[in-house]
Amino acid sequence: MQATENENLYNRSKEYNISLQQYNSSLQANLDAASAAQKRLETEKSSIVENLSNVRGHNKALQEQLASHKVSYLMLVSAIESYHI
Repeated sequence: MQATENENLYNRSKEYNISLQQYNSSLQANLDAASAAQKRLETEKSSIVENLSNVRGHNKALQEQLASHKVSYLMLVSAIESYHI
């Protein structure tokens, strides 16, 4: 009787251990997937930050160009008005 109880206890312990190993494998797979997703997001974030920096630089250049054109336009208008006087 004692041997049967010990065998049952051993079998339950073995099943429990297998279950824990499967759960651990599942957790590890989830961790690996999350880690890979985080790497992809970091790469995408870096790309977005770089693109944003480029766009800001382009925007600044366009603003400077617009300001220059406004000055040229005002000078031209002033010259035309002076000519008509």
